[in-house]
Amino acid sequence: MCPPADLAPAGAHPAKGGVPSRAIDNQFPTGAAARYFSVKDRAAPSTKQILAAIPPRCFERSTARSLGHAAVSVAMTLALGLLARAFLPLELWALPLWVLY
Repeated sequence: MCPPADLAPAGAHPAKGGVPSRAIDNQFPTGAAARYFSVKDRAAPSTKQILAAIPPRCFERSTARSLGHAAVSVAMTLALGLLARAFLPLELWALPLWVLY
């Protein structure tokens, strides 16, 4: 069964003399999906528009919040390192496990 002419890639519909190609049909969106994902008709937002979409509270600097994020990051790194050290031996055969870690 062939897709309707407006959903098929250009030249791929048998009624228009084309031969459908599953490789192309499966890799590229067609019809409504192609129109939805198309960026040709839409202009990229400017930097000013992007910055206007971000809430002002995101631009407020907070030393306490930054130090809190840093502390959580260090704590998680240490915890995962200690867990790895507890369960992964320091032997040559375990080197691939340490690399995966």
